[in-house]
Amino acid sequence: SFIVATTAQVASLVIGTVLGFLAGWYGGWLDFIINRLIELVGPLPGLLFQILLMTLLGNGILQVTFVVAVLAWPGFVRLVRAQVLSPRGRSLRRGLRAYES
Repeated sequence: SFIVATTAQVASLVIGTVLGFLAGWYGGWLDFIINRLIELVGPLPGLLFQILLMTLLGNGILQVTFVVAVLAWPGFVRLVRAQVLSPRGRSLRRGLRAYES
């Protein structure tokens, strides 16, 4: 169970980091699509959705890892996206202050 949990969290971390960076860096339509995916996955009742996916995918360590990882990535996306947007906002505020002077 430790291997399943660790693998699922690492997979969620990788997926969340990549999607969060892409959403924060490029913005626009890509940010819109990624945020809609988060809004789609976020409100799902976790345990019920995991039971449903397990009945559809079957039993096995790979299936359990996938099912756990599917619901864990939105938090990582939000965190990474916010960290990517943070310096961009600081430079914009600096530019506005310089313009006002």
